[in-house]
Amino acid sequence: MSPNPMGEYRSPMPSVHFLPRSGKRPLTVSGDILVEGSQSTDDNSIQYDIAVFENGDAGFAASLTCSYAAPGEMPRRYAETCAHVDDAIRFFDRYQPIDDVRVAPEFLEPSNCTEVKTLHGDILKANTAYRQLLTKLFPSVSDHQDAEEGEPCLV
Repeated sequence: MSPNPMGEYRSPMPSVHFLPRSGKRPLTVSGDILVEGSQSTDDNSIQYDIAVFENGDAGFAASLTCSYAAPGEMPRRYAETCAHVDDAIRFFDRYQPIDDVRVAPEFLEPSNCTEVKTLHGDILKANTAYRQLLTKLFPSVSDHQDAEEGEPCLV
């Protein structure tokens, strides 16, 4: 315990956060937010929100939300505990925005070349927005190379 400005002794109470996860129970975290940021695609169709939390003696926690502007679309949410901050950065770097780009059924028809080009553009916009967010918060991620291919990672 430490004295507050009034000279009283109080034990600090960590903040408790419940990080939602799509298809899973929320992850409970006891600690403060260390870093957070948001980035949208150029057309604002997708927004990414990421945060790193202290998690008491358990280390850290990473949280990622992919939200959609389209009405009725539920956001995709991911969260994971991490022993070290580097593990949180790897959690964000492993995420593939293509997994959360919405694909309309008509895009899957082979005769729809225009729709495929539109889908490709949507994927590029999502990748660009997400990579910009990571680079803004974690500059070392911008140098990421795919170890097996030796080419920049399409995240």
